[in-house]
Amino acid sequence: MRVEIDPVLIEKAVFFACREDASAECELHKAVDPLYPVGDAPRREEAFRAVFMQWFHRLGLHGQIADFLAERPELEGRIARCLVREAPAERDESVEVLAPPSDTGNAARTLVIQITPQRLASGRMSCDALRRELLHAADIVNPRFAFRRDDLLGGSPRENLVRDRYHVLWRACVEERLLRERRLEQPVFDAIQRAASRAFGGAGTPEEVIEQGVAEFLRRDDVTHPDLLAAARDPVLLCIPIAAASQAKAETSSEPDDLLSHDTLPLPVV
Repeated sequence: MRVEIDPVLIEKAVFFACREDASAECELHKAVDPLYPVGDAPRREEAFRAVFMQWFHRLGLHGQIADFLAERPELEGRIARCLVREAPAERDESVEVLAPPSDTGNAARTLVIQITPQRLASGRMSCDALRRELLHAADIVNPRFAFRRDDLLGGSPRENLVRDRYHVLWRACVEERLLRERRLEQPVFDAIQRAASRAFGGAGTPEEVIEQGVAEFLRRDDVTHPDLLAAARDPVLLCIPIAAASQAKAETSSEPDDLLSHDTLPLPVV
């Protein structure tokens, strides 16, 4: 997987990191300030980028990105390119998978990571929110998970409800997997349970059945997209073995098994 980092993010992250060390900040200015008078704009820009890239590695900021991606080795071979760029604010930080409509393999897939330079400079890249989104991305490109975005399209009340239920159950699975890997500082199971109660309660499903269903998902690490979709469509399936429900659905389904057939694979808000 080829990793590309936006030069603007590199420059801002270096500046923020050096602000914490007066001697480093002074040294950086000694390297950068003489470049401003350079008359040739392309040469000046190239020189700036070279200096900031050198400092980016010197400060170990590149290692944060490498360490973050290394948490999901299953992405290797399934993503061709990783683009790391600046997020305007923390609320805009995200991880998503992009693929063209004709994508039938890994060559055209891009993993886009948006983070603030402040986060990168402070060594907080591997935070709970980004780890959740990275795991969602890993699921999306995992053939065994068998993600199909087309299953979650539509704007009818019924389709919106199924989509909400699906995302709640997926969040529950991701949360538990990260917890077992000891990669969460502040789990949000209570928030997920409240969201599940809102999503499934409208169907008249008893609270204890909802809790039991979510707990079942939390105990498993092999739930697939068809499993989640089946339970989202029929809440009764939450209280029976998910694998059996998925098998029954698969035996009666004639839908194609393509993985990606769209421009953007959005992740649920976590």
